[in-house]
Amino acid sequence: MHGNEFIPHTNRRLSTRGLAKIIGIDKECIRQILHELFNMRKVCANMVPKLLISEQKDSRKNICTDCSRLVRHGSDGQSTLFIEVLMALRERVRRRRPDLWKTKSWKIHQDNAPVHSTTLSVKAFLAKCGITVLEHPPYSPDLAIFLFPKVKSALKGTRF
Repeated sequence: MHGNEFIPHTNRRLSTRGLAKIIGIDKECIRQILHELFNMRKVCANMVPKLLISEQKDSRKNICTDCSRLVRHGSDGQSTLFIEVLMALRERVRRRRPDLWKTKSWKIHQDNAPVHSTTLSVKAFLAKCGITVLEHPPYSPDLAIFLFPKVKSALKGTRF
C-alpha cells in the first residue's frame, strides 16, 4: 500500500468497492487491510477506527456529562426524562423570552415518538402547564427537519 495509506483517512465514506477501484486490488483484500493494518471496523456502512484517540474520548466524556445534567438521578423511564427536559425548556423560555412567557404565545413542535405522543403523564404535564403542542403528521416525508429553516424564513413576519 505504498503511498496509499492516507486514502481511508481522507475520505471515510469510501466503500471497500470504491477503494478497490482506486487502488486496483480485490475488495476482500481492501477489507482485510483496513481491518488488520489500519485497525478499523465497519460501523453504519463506514470504516471507523476501533480505538478512540484521547481527543475523541474527551469529547465523548464532555458530551455525556452535558447530557447527564439534563437528567435527575433516579429518573424512571423515558417519559419522566422527557418531562424533565420540558421543565428545563419552560424555565429557559421564562428566563430568556419573558415576552413569550407572559403572553403564553410559545409553542412546541415534536415528532410522533411514543414518549412524546402516547404517554399520559407527558400529556397531563403539557395540559397542566398550558403548553401548546403543534401536531406532527405521522410518517410525513413532506415534513423534513432540514427544510425548517426555509419554512421559517418564508413565514417570517406572517401573523396567523
